[in-house]
Amino acid sequence: MTEFCRTFPDRWMDILTSPADQPGWWRDILDYRFRDIAGFERPLILAVRKDYLNAYVEGQSVMRIRFDNKTEPKCLQAEIHYKYLGGEYRVFDGQKIDCLHYLDKKSLDQWIKRAQGFAKPKPGNDPFSEKQGVAVIAANHPHVIDVEMALPGLTAPRIDLVALEGDTSAIKIVFYEAKLFSNSALRAKEFPPKVVEQLGKYETWLASSGREDEVTKAYRNACGLLTRLWKMQGVPVDRLVELASRPDSPLTVDRKPRLIIFGPQTTKRWPPHEEALRQAGVTGSRLIIKEHPKDVAIPGDMQV
Repeated sequence: MTEFCRTFPDRWMDILTSPADQPGWWRDILDYRFRDIAGFERPLILAVRKDYLNAYVEGQSVMRIRFDNKTEPKCLQAEIHYKYLGGEYRVFDGQKIDCLHYLDKKSLDQWIKRAQGFAKPKPGNDPFSEKQGVAVIAANHPHVIDVEMALPGLTAPRIDLVALEGDTSAIKIVFYEAKLFSNSALRAKEFPPKVVEQLGKYETWLASSGREDEVTKAYRNACGLLTRLWKMQGVPVDRLVELASRPDSPLTVDRKPRLIIFGPQTTKRWPPHEEALRQAGVTGSRLIIKEHPKDVAIPGDMQV
């Protein structure tokens, strides 16, 4: 069974948090701001993976960030996707990429703007894409601790959002799948719709032997790393995230993934499909429906 991890070596993080050692382009990443579809200035979303960080703009991955060596790190590097550079993944060594020198924020701005282009919806479709909507939801909720969560060993789409939810006794790790109203996976001639099967795969994966312990350990570690990263970005750190990072935090896994639906409702034949979701158990707190992602509210701190 492939292990689920959220790690970034302490030595690497120590370098990134030291003003004297910080590479200049890393500072550019931390300071970067863009305007999202809700009209707000946002920082890049930094997500912790297995020994690397992923930087996202409007739900689109811009680059993977890691050092060249675990034990004796000398150079902070980034892998940038071919879509932004015209080839396969390219390695940015902190100074140049493909013999082209990094031109302060001009180079970063170019990469990010190209990534944003891939996040936009196709002409004539919805006013915003699912990726853009998910990014707005994540930015509006400081207790979201991951996006685009890949599940080792499972051939299925990535879970869109991972958030923390606190009550009087525990902090739950909660998983959200997000769909545009126009997504055909929400509707089917024969019920239930495909999204129910998708949520079922996530639920089965979360319930498999040893997964809950893995996920809890991984996200406890991620919360500690995110606390340091967000402080570097000048982003407020949510109380739940700080609490969850503690070794003795009452962290648990909610094995029932939830569904967020957003976007213009373009058909009057929606009620039977919504009823199919409810009949399949996707109801109550497991179902959120809003026209615009900025209006989506996911539960957070309830005073643990």
